[in-house]
Amino acid sequence: MLSKLSEAQKILVSFSGGADSLALLLFAWKHFPGKTEAVHFEHGFRGEESLRDAAFCRTFCEARHIPFHLVPLDVPRNKINGEGDEEAARRLRLEAWKQLVSDPEHTVVLLGHHGDDAVENLLLRLFRGSNSSGLTALREERILNGICFLRPQLDMTRADIEAFLAENGIREWCQDSTNSDSIYLRNYLRNVFLPELSEHAPHAIGGMRCSLRSLADDADLLEQLSDEAYERCKDGCVDEWKALHPALLVRVLRRFLNGVVPARQAVDRLQQELQRSYSHPVRIDLGQGIMLKRTKNILSILPEPDRAEIIWNWKEEPDCCGLHAKILLREKVEDLTGGAAFFDADLMPETLILAPWQEGSRILTFDGKNKSLKKLFCDRHISDQDRRVLKGEDGTVYMAIGVRNSAVAKVTEETKSVLCISGDFMR
Repeated sequence: MLSKLSEAQKILVSFSGGADSLALLLFAWKHFPGKTEAVHFEHGFRGEESLRDAAFCRTFCEARHIPFHLVPLDVPRNKINGEGDEEAARRLRLEAWKQLVSDPEHTVVLLGHHGDDAVENLLLRLFRGSNSSGLTALREERILNGICFLRPQLDMTRADIEAFLAENGIREWCQDSTNSDSIYLRNYLRNVFLPELSEHAPHAIGGMRCSLRSLADDADLLEQLSDEAYERCKDGCVDEWKALHPALLVRVLRRFLNGVVPARQAVDRLQQELQRSYSHPVRIDLGQGIMLKRTKNILSILPEPDRAEIIWNWKEEPDCCGLHAKILLREKVEDLTGGAAFFDADLMPETLILAPWQEGSRILTFDGKNKSLKKLFCDRHISDQDRRVLKGEDGTVYMAIGVRNSAVAKVTEETKSVLCISGDFMR
């Protein structure tokens, strides 16, 4: 890592004013004074306390003639719907780094994460069900958007860092008052769980750090294999996709989606569709507004769906946006519960409308109740942008896509022909 710092023409240090980033800035400035600059992000979360931290950082840098950049992010005002505070802050910081790093080939960015942060991150990611790449997300070196991010302090503990500062005569730094509030999971791990764990099992944290190194080695190998597999799969060859081991499938899919991290359910859905016997083209809804299309030989990414209503004459055009309609004789239909939606064909309008759901819409269920579509979609964890319905021209909802069909046009013993609507949404 020292060689990368020596070769760089500019070193930008992410400087929050806390002990970890202060020690990192001090180290970089002492060893590379002519090319070290500090960057402070003011996130807009903590009011006056946040502004005091920014002032502390500026004063510290001015006293040592370290170039200082103050970057206001105002995270609360710039969040995207569905984003948490931390997720939005990470996105905005990365966007800011892309503006700050004008020469990525000759610039490195230093981040102050240390060994204790890595253990906390391991536990948090473990609780979320991450794979080895996610569990070891805090690596010594990462290339994001062409920018080299380095974490030189991952082999140090918080105690090591504070000892380093004391040796250099520094005993004051910024303290985030929210860090003492153990209502937040990370703070609970830091303030309560890990100290108690150390009392009962003194070697546990050291063991987790050792596991992190092993997991990082495993993840590096899988990422390398995934790079090779992606070259075989990037053109969408279904046979190549079908041959992928699950550990590679999730990583190749991330590359295929240009860095979007797919949910576990989305990966499972894709794997099931790839292994299914091919009968007709289908759409595979991965959530997050992402839709794939599988034909017999090719897997491709569909453009973002048009949110306008689509008129579907299912008798003349059996296929529509991943839905497939066919007519069956009643006596040929033995199972009305799995894999498709079934209606009495003679009671169905010839024209249906595929449309985004509307707030307040309801559907007639088989227990005779008109239930809220919002609750049904929420219970199935279907995001707002993926909530679609099949309805008649009079507004009657016949089907909540991916959830259930209505009891309107219910198949009974008197039914002669059955309209079967199937598609990749059924799961």
